[in-house]
Amino acid sequence: MRFKIFLPLIILSFFQIIGFFCYDRFNYSYIQNYKVGILILFLYISLILPVLFFCIIEKKNKIKFEKVNVNSKYNFIFMFIALVFLLKPLIVMFGVGYEMGFEYLRINYYTDDSLRTMIYGHPTIATLINFYVIPLLWAYLVFVSNAQNKSANLAFYLILFLLILFNMSYGGRFNIYFGLLILYYKTILNGGNVFNYIRKYSALILLLVFSSFWVLISRRNEDSDFFLQGFVEVLEYHLLPPFILAQSIDFSILNYDGYPFRIVVTSFLAPVSFLLGIDGKLLPYAYYPSLLSEFRLYSFSSNSWYNAFGTLFNFFFVDNGYFAPVLVFIFITYLIYSSFLISSQDKRNKYLVYVSFMLYSSLFQAPIFSPGVIFIILLFPFFCHYLKAK
Repeated sequence: MRFKIFLPLIILSFFQIIGFFCYDRFNYSYIQNYKVGILILFLYISLILPVLFFCIIEKKNKIKFEKVNVNSKYNFIFMFIALVFLLKPLIVMFGVGYEMGFEYLRINYYTDDSLRTMIYGHPTIATLINFYVIPLLWAYLVFVSNAQNKSANLAFYLILFLLILFNMSYGGRFNIYFGLLILYYKTILNGGNVFNYIRKYSALILLLVFSSFWVLISRRNEDSDFFLQGFVEVLEYHLLPPFILAQSIDFSILNYDGYPFRIVVTSFLAPVSFLLGIDGKLLPYAYYPSLLSEFRLYSFSSNSWYNAFGTLFNFFFVDNGYFAPVLVFIFITYLIYSSFLISSQDKRNKYLVYVSFMLYSSLFQAPIFSPGVIFIILLFPFFCHYLKAK
C-alpha cells in the first residue's frame, strides 16, 4: 500500500535523474559543470532514500481499506468555495484567451499585474486563491476519495473539473496531469491498483489527454509536425526540471543567500507578512521562481525554449547552498514520519497520499512550499494527535 502511494514519485524521480545524465538534446548538460551535476544527483538521492526506506519498513504492516461517508454539509461547503473562487476568474480568462490568444495569457499571467487585477478583481483575492484555496481544494479531493455517499462523489468530480478548467483557462496543462494523478490515488485509497485505475478511468484518461493536446494546439500558431512535436515536448516536460535547476545554479541565477528552512518559515508565516503589508511577490515562494521565468534552456529535439520548472530543490539550494541534500533528507523524513502522529489509519493514508502528491508536483514547480500546503502538511498530523489526546 505504502509503495503504491509513493510509486508515481519514485518513478518520476528515477526518470528525471537518469534523463539528466543520459539525455543530450538540451543546450545544457552536467558536463558543463560536474560539481553542479553531482549536487543534482545527491539532491535526488536525498529525496528517494527516505521514501524507499519508509516503503520497505512499512511493507509488513497490513493495511485495511476503509469506506467512509463524509458529512454532506462539508461537501456542499467545499463545492460552494470552489464555485465562488474559481468560476468567475476562469470565465474571464477563457474570454481573454479566445480574444488575445492563450499563449499571450500563459506568458503574461504571472507577470502582468493589470491582467491579474482584471481576472481576480484585486491582488489580495489572487493571492488567497492561488496560495490557500487551491491547495485546500486538492487536499479535500484526497479527503473524499474513498467516500461512498453521493454528495461526496459529486463534490469530488465537480471540484476536480473546476480545478482542471481553471488551469486550462490560462493555457496551463498541469491540472489535467494532476487530475489523472488524483484519480490514481483515489483508486489506491479504495483498495485498487494500477490496472483497476486504467480499467475504470480509461475513457476519462483519454478525454483528459485530448484536452491537454487541445491546450497545446490553442497555444500554437503552426500545425507542422504537431503531434510528433507534442509528444516530444511532453517527454521533455518530465526531463527538463533538473536541467533548468543545474543551469540556474551554474549561471549564478540562483545563489545561496538564506538560512535552513527559510522557505518553510516564510511560507508558514505568510499570513503575518500579508497583515504587515509585505507584497506577496517578495516571499521566497514567489520571488525565486520569477528568477527562472526567462527562457534559457533550448531543446534541439523539439526546437523549443523552456523556462521555470525549478523543482522544490531550488529553494533548498538558495537556503542552504551545497548542504541542500542534507536538508532535503531531513525535510522528507520529517514529512513522512510525522504521519505516525495520526492514529486513524484512514487519515494517515490520506495524509501520505497528499504528501506524495505534493512531492510529485514539486518535481516540477514546488507547490509543496505554497503557504496553504505548508499549513496542511505541517499542522495536520499534530491536529489529529491533539484530537486523539483530548
